[in-house]
Amino acid sequence: MIRPTPESPVLLARMNLVILELGELDSDAHWRHPGVRSPFHRLYWMREGDAFVIGNKVRTELLGGHVWFIPAGQTFDYGCRRRVVKGYAHLQCEWLPGMDRYLHIDRVRDLGTWKPPRGAFWPAGIRLAEAACVPALHAEIWARLSRLPLPAAPALREERLRLGSWKPVFDRVETQLRANLTVAELARAAGRNAAAFSRDFGKALGRSPKSWLAERLTDRARVRLLASDLPIREVAHELGFEDEFYFSRWFRRQTRMAPREFRLHGRTIPASPGAGPLGAAGES
Repeated sequence: MIRPTPESPVLLARMNLVILELGELDSDAHWRHPGVRSPFHRLYWMREGDAFVIGNKVRTELLGGHVWFIPAGQTFDYGCRRRVVKGYAHLQCEWLPGMDRYLHIDRVRDLGTWKPPRGAFWPAGIRLAEAACVPALHAEIWARLSRLPLPAAPALREERLRLGSWKPVFDRVETQLRANLTVAELARAAGRNAAAFSRDFGKALGRSPKSWLAERLTDRARVRLLASDLPIREVAHELGFEDEFYFSRWFRRQTRMAPREFRLHGRTIPASPGAGPLGAAGES
């Protein structure tokens, strides 16, 4: 079992937990989905069943009565032999906007045992926007995340000092990220001219502002496609694209998949009005 490090409470207090989706799943052997790569982390509260996850040539049996962490950015095969019953949360955990603290984890982790409730997994009637305000739920998620390994505190402090000066830029992107957001606008947020901004930003992050913006927009599109039931045209509009056809061409250039194809491939059950207490989109 993974134990929290002494630094974990302090480091976690500086992170922004974003709960994207909550839901419940009770499925038979049709729950079998290969090659799923997700833009968000998953926590699975396993009640019962014989589910498994395969990634990096390692097969993990998702034992009932345990909580499991499945990291973002990795490709996994999901399945069960007969039945799977679980609660799930999809989430991101950022120490600076756009910089998730757990992307260094590359395998499934057992985050300890739990006692399955007699009834539903989540408080009745809870809405996703209210999830972080439910003390028991919020505390449960943080308690599980605190068991994950973090880089040493000095390394985190050094990284924060190195990148902390760019926080106005990160904040601008998080609040105003759209297809028409320009590098010139980011330079103004940083209080620098465009040339100096591009040079210094490239040195700090190891990539150009333009490529970083495209990556952030792609990540936002991935999340919206998988963690919502919005039609493709509404996702395109929300992200500032002129129409869904332009968005589809752009998304295919970035990911080599059309938005609809990505959504179908990344979900493990069809979206439906009764997908969970939050009306969650299909669990993945």
